[in-house]
Amino acid sequence: MLQDILLEHCYPTLSNLKFANMINVDYTDNIFEDILKLNEKLSEYNFSLIILKQTEKKLLLYLINYNLIENYNDKRLKKALESYGYPVDNFNSSINFLKKRLLENEFPHEIGFFLGYPYEDVLGFINYNGKNECISGKWKVYSDVERAKNIFKKYDYAKQITKRLSLQGNNLFDIINYFKE
Repeated sequence: MLQDILLEHCYPTLSNLKFANMINVDYTDNIFEDILKLNEKLSEYNFSLIILKQTEKKLLLYLINYNLIENYNDKRLKKALESYGYPVDNFNSSINFLKKRLLENEFPHEIGFFLGYPYEDVLGFINYNGKNECISGKWKVYSDVERAKNIFKKYDYAKQITKRLSLQGNNLFDIINYFKE
């Protein structure tokens, strides 16, 4: 079930710690209907599930928490995205360009900006070709290791809470509400 997949893999976004997550899901006969129905309810919480890429067997989905969209308005981030050819006048234009970039042969490592990773770490990953990181955890860290460790701990805590609430019978929206409070 799509809700369970989101709970398992997107807890940082659902818990308001990160403005977006990306997941691969298997293509099923009713996946588009499931996404449509889920988006109707997610929109009430200012979230959206976007299809970034589709293959015969998989969909690459992007869960965005619009409550945290101010992260996208970082001037450094927009300047970096512009250097890759992204339109930065609005978020949806940038996402549409990202969809095109995902169809190219070379993976767009600037995708880290769309996932809420720290600006310096995304640039470090790009500049060092994914090598020479200070530490590796939820992402590869190239600067401010202590900040990253603190964020990793928050993610781990959110994962524990999400799992516990789910096992107690709470659904996706109950859990979003829990973290809203």
